Amino acid sequence: MHVDYVGKGKLFVGDVTMDCARWPQFRSHDSISFCKSWGGYRTEYHIPINYCLWILAEIAVIAADIPEVLGTAFALNILFNVPMWSGVLLAGLNTLLLLGLQRYGMRKLEIAIGALVLVVGGCFCSVMVHANPNVKEIAMGMFIPKLRSSSATRDAIALLGALIMP
Repeated sequence: MHVDYVGKGKLFVGDVTMDCARWPQFRSHDSISFCKSWGGYRTEYHIPINYCLWILAEIAVIAADIPEVLGTAFALNILFNVPMWSGVLLAGLNTLLLLGLQRYGMRKLEIAIGALVLVVGGCFCSVMVHANPNVKEIAMGMFIPKLRSSSATRDAIALLGALIMP
């Protein structure tokens, strides 16, 4: 049986993700319990190796978050002329505020994130109404894409990497 640690209190067993609280129901008596009070972990490695793997995982998470923070700072700079250092601080504050909402329950956090998604959708619709695009050209572009400019392919790949892949 293949068991991986997915997140705080979650295990991935084969094709099923389960809570650590339910793990003892599924494991055999001679296997090692992967669930402790702080979550699950793999016991196949020695403690120093576990710490090294944990540090590498933290570095990977930080490396994945840096572009998002910088992208937020760039967007705030372009839209509102906010200095880059202030944009980085605002992005961090935004993260801390959303994490702080967890103390009031996951439902409130979900409502806040849903409201932010609705604001983004409303802004998109507002821009579409003000731009007054040709609906026939939009429909044709959805099904028959055309890249006419020499840099259009580069721009399409950049959009794919920036918007769709994350």
